[in-house]
Amino acid sequence: APKLFSSEFEVYESSPYGTPIGDGMVAEDRDEGDTLLFAIVDGNIGNAFRIGGCSGELSVNEPVMFDYEARQAILLTIGVTDDGQPPLNDTALALVHILDVNEAPVCSVGMERSILENEAAGSPAGQPLTASDPEKQSLRWTIEFGDESGVVYIDAAGYIRVQETSKVAIPGSTINFEARKSYQLGVRATDDGVPPLSCTTTVTLTIKDSNDAPTKPATPPVLFIQENSDPGVIVARFPLVDEDTIAAGSNDSVTLSIVPGSPGYDELTMAHDPRTQEAVIRATSVNLDFEASPSFIVQYTATDAGGNARAPPKGFTANFTVQLININDPPTFTHPNASAIELTIGEHAAAGTPLRRYTGDGQAPGVAEYAVAYDPEGNSFAFDVDAFCTMSEASLPVGDPARCDVAASRQRQAEGTQGVPPFTAHPTLGNLTMRDNSMLDFETDQVVMLYVRARDTGIPPVSQHLTVRVHLIDENDAPVMTCPTDTAEGKHAATLAPLTIAGKPFRACRTFQMPETSIAGYRSPGFLLAATDEDNNQVEFQVVTGMIGGDEALPAGYADGSELFEAKNSMAGGYVPGELAVKVGGKFDFETRPNVVLLLRAYDLPSKPGWTSNMSEPVLVVVELTDVDEAPQWRTDADGKVHRFVSTNFEAGAHIGKVLPAFDPEGASVIFTLEGSSTLFEVDSATGQLSLKTALPGTAAIGDTFELDLTVSDGEKEQRFNGIVVVKVVPPNNPPVVADQSATVAENSPAGTLFGDVLTATSGDAGQTVSFEIESSVPAWGVDAIQVSPAGQLSVKADMLDFENTTTIVLSAYAVDSDQAAPAYSPFTITVTVSDADDMPECVSGGLVVSETVRFNDTVRVGDIFCADQDLDSFTVGVPASLANAFSVTDETEPRFANNSINAWLNSTSNNTDPASLELRSAVLDFLVRHQATDVRRFAVFAFDQATDLMDYENKSSVPLHSYHLPIERRDALTRQADVLVMLEDANEP
Repeated sequence: APKLFSSEFEVYESSPYGTPIGDGMVAEDRDEGDTLLFAIVDGNIGNAFRIGGCSGELSVNEPVMFDYEARQAILLTIGVTDDGQPPLNDTALALVHILDVNEAPVCSVGMERSILENEAAGSPAGQPLTASDPEKQSLRWTIEFGDESGVVYIDAAGYIRVQETSKVAIPGSTINFEARKSYQLGVRATDDGVPPLSCTTTVTLTIKDSNDAPTKPATPPVLFIQENSDPGVIVARFPLVDEDTIAAGSNDSVTLSIVPGSPGYDELTMAHDPRTQEAVIRATSVNLDFEASPSFIVQYTATDAGGNARAPPKGFTANFTVQLININDPPTFTHPNASAIELTIGEHAAAGTPLRRYTGDGQAPGVAEYAVAYDPEGNSFAFDVDAFCTMSEASLPVGDPARCDVAASRQRQAEGTQGVPPFTAHPTLGNLTMRDNSMLDFETDQVVMLYVRARDTGIPPVSQHLTVRVHLIDENDAPVMTCPTDTAEGKHAATLAPLTIAGKPFRACRTFQMPETSIAGYRSPGFLLAATDEDNNQVEFQVVTGMIGGDEALPAGYADGSELFEAKNSMAGGYVPGELAVKVGGKFDFETRPNVVLLLRAYDLPSKPGWTSNMSEPVLVVVELTDVDEAPQWRTDADGKVHRFVSTNFEAGAHIGKVLPAFDPEGASVIFTLEGSSTLFEVDSATGQLSLKTALPGTAAIGDTFELDLTVSDGEKEQRFNGIVVVKVVPPNNPPVVADQSATVAENSPAGTLFGDVLTATSGDAGQTVSFEIESSVPAWGVDAIQVSPAGQLSVKADMLDFENTTTIVLSAYAVDSDQAAPAYSPFTITVTVSDADDMPECVSGGLVVSETVRFNDTVRVGDIFCADQDLDSFTVGVPASLANAFSVTDETEPRFANNSINAWLNSTSNNTDPASLELRSAVLDFLVRHQATDVRRFAVFAFDQATDLMDYENKSSVPLHSYHLPIERRDALTRQADVLVMLEDANEP
């Protein structure tokens, strides 16, 4: 049988897999040639070992089982077996000693600690740092990175603590919340094994805010301040830091106060400027006087508000030295010698009226007052009034932002929030007088303060002020006409264009509608003039005459109503005071001047003895006439008749002059009827052409006249005019001979374009010449589009020609001879063919609206415009290059979207009745008549921030009010430009 010998081995803990353990087990067998096989029989806990079957060598199989701290040895039973017959075996023990090895500690992760700023050296940041060491060895902590200035350290127990000032890496460094709110510290824990091992981790150290006390200056400042500094002026600064007030949005503040009783308490004030971290010293109204005290020490306190953390306040008491600089002293007032005197003046006193001494309410004013002063240095000086306050403003406590004094008044004047003072002082005599009474109102402030200044010519110039209290005397105030704003009438009035009358712009204050046929005495239902009067006097009204200057002084479509209306101020005749009534009827015509304008004033009836009546500023009233169906009228000669001439040689059927000049004010067709049973004359009922029914009888002599009675009708109303047409017999005159003629003109031709051959006609009598006139046309608007010169040259009168709408215009014209006594007219027609040309793309707006202010770097959608080209050409739409930084136009071409958008807009505005919406809808509907829905394209209009400089809601000259005219370029083969209207919305502006 084999023999196995027990053995002892050693192995280091944590040895890796496969590590050999010793030289192997020793065995012997007397039978030569037997092969021995080794195996672990028992004790192999956790399968820690493996053994070579032939060699008997032990090695590591599971490294985790070799942990010195868990076990120091393992006892194995090893077996050996030979391969003889029968096989024999033996067992022995193998004792394996596990040797200890130093292992690295394990640091905790995600550790967070916090500490207040300004803590004393050695103060801990919460609990100690944690790490575990397998050998339970002592650990030493170090900071590897994250604290370059060295303001913290870690002690032997693992506490993060505040470093001593003398040991910081960067001198002067501290833990300061305002400078740094957290640290990411890289830390290392090292054991005391052999060799020493370590672990690393990161720790978040959060710094908590605490109240930083204001920093007391190391050395008391010495401040050099000029004597006699003006009240409120900053006279000195010195550094004073409170870190809690530096950051934007800080909640802390520092209160600086001069200690009561300290020198400078009355002459100086202190405040802390957080922007510059300085103490700011200002002068008060108590003068600093070098002659009285050239230098003094000021004691002050500085106290914060508890910091942003709202801790208990901190502060200090310190001092600074003031060294006054001797400068030029101001003049000294000697008369009046009081610091404040009482004067009086009427609230509406004229410029130059002297202020007089106040002797009491209701008492007659005393003598005119003046100022007297002298200058200590003998410099020359001048008086003026440079500040003005109301008594109520001047009485407010110091520190109230509404309080007024010399400095506040001068500041407001500089900013433009207060006008120059209403009073003035003679520069040398000191006489105090009214300059401008527009700022004075007894009903608002019965007492005001003026500040008379004496300013010398020294170097530098200095001044002294005399405070004067002025009691205003109540005087009759002019009434003020009331213009409604929030009512329907007021909103409508705001849409009317402004008018310039006698060089002054007027906007409509009041407006109402009235039939054009209104007679004397007519009053608009519910229309009442209104005015206010501060003195509660009775107010009456009057129409201002002579100021407008007649119809011709007004734009087309406006009539002067100054002589046509009167204001009612009593109940007489059944009127109500304040009503406006027609004074002269029959002078209104909707068709020629649909708007009648007049100016009105209010005047008061003073209730106090001695007061005289005052009148308000005139206001504009616009009367909008409404159309009334009227019978046709005549355009007559100066004598009220229509004159025609018939030559003795005219034959039956000959036309007698031009068609009769009757017209319907509403534009309807006129029907002519010749009354009586005339055997000589007849009239074409449709055209009004008068002609001979039969030749003149032989008894007709040159100079004979025939008076004709005619009735004219528009189909609804008719009127007979007796003797309206006078036909006079004149010597023989043959009419010109003319044939119908034709010409061609291109659409879109501008006004003044000549076209066609010169018209031709032959005079009926030798020695005469022929001229040409156009009487009417089909369509009717042709006479507004085409004109002819007397010599027969056709030309475009207005740019109205459109091939897509009208290709032919037939003009009814006359060839007229030059007979001085009775020119003969020969009618003929001119057929004008309109040829096709490139049409400009047409655009309409669905209502563009934008705020007058576009925010910085913003882009806003203003609205949509819809465009189409009658020629179906391709085209683009945009803004001129000069506006490319302010506006843009984006093509949203899909026709289906354009059609849906335009229909949605029409539906959404179907119930709108305001004039602007009705005009927009009419334009869009006309546009859709001219273009197929599939040809319409939609374009979006955008505004950029730079458009703000171009748009102004408050612009009073814009027509209509609150609008901007945006140029839009339409580009096909040509580039043409037209404006679209953008309505502005008001925005709050600085």
